[in-house]
Amino acid sequence: MGRRRRRITTPGKKKFKPKTKTNTTKRTLMLHTGKLDSFKFNLKNMLADVDGGGAIYANILSKFTNIGFDASKEYLDNGLENKNLSTEKHGEIIDLLKKSSKYR
Repeated sequence: MGRRRRRITTPGKKKFKPKTKTNTTKRTLMLHTGKLDSFKFNLKNMLADVDGGGAIYANILSKFTNIGFDASKEYLDNGLENKNLSTEKHGEIIDLLKKSSKYR
């Protein structure tokens, strides 16, 4: 086996320059994926007695995970206007969305 080569270094410490981010996107409020299972369970229980609860559940879940909090809240507001949800259920679901959200 041969000897190990010694690395030639320059005197002094190397100074690392911080990288500047050029194309950053604004962070949006979305579902915290660590709380996904508890969110699904709670949302399904809230929508158990609502007519068309399965469709509402699927739409809220997909909008909240893929698009963000604002889109899912807008969908809930439209459901409230169309008399698909009561104001009490609407408030409970909004509170659940706020509890299980995170900026991503």
